[in-house]
Amino acid sequence: ASPLPHSDSDNSLFQQLLSQPDIDIMVDQFTDLLRAAVRTRITNQPGLCKDCVTTKLSSPCPHSSVAVLFSGGLDSCVLAHLAAEQLPPGQPLHLLNVAFQQGGGGFDVPDRLTGIQAFKVRRRNRHLLVDTNSES
Repeated sequence: ASPLPHSDSDNSLFQQLLSQPDIDIMVDQFTDLLRAAVRTRITNQPGLCKDCVTTKLSSPCPHSSVAVLFSGGLDSCVLAHLAAEQLPPGQPLHLLNVAFQQGGGGFDVPDRLTGIQAFKVRRRNRHLLVDTNSES
């Protein structure tokens, strides 16, 4: 899947909107609230993966204990970015992509394709795209 068309007029409109003080303030407030919500979610979990929880490991484990259901859409990309900002250095973030088998036997549904495309753009050494296939 190829990216959506993008033009200089898109950037120009965005810059015009942000040049208006009220809109700029609202965008900043929204970003701060969303970042705080993600921070709360990340910091109020045990910091252990399911395996380390069952073995009663007392210190943070090196495995991923945070995941984002990742379709590759704008919302999951933003949440993945904000979650990665909040994680301790070296802790991986799992990006879970779920696809249901189609009539022809394949799993190449739109969310799978956009998830893979966004992962390639967003790829970091702490990110792992986990493909979860589920037969219908």
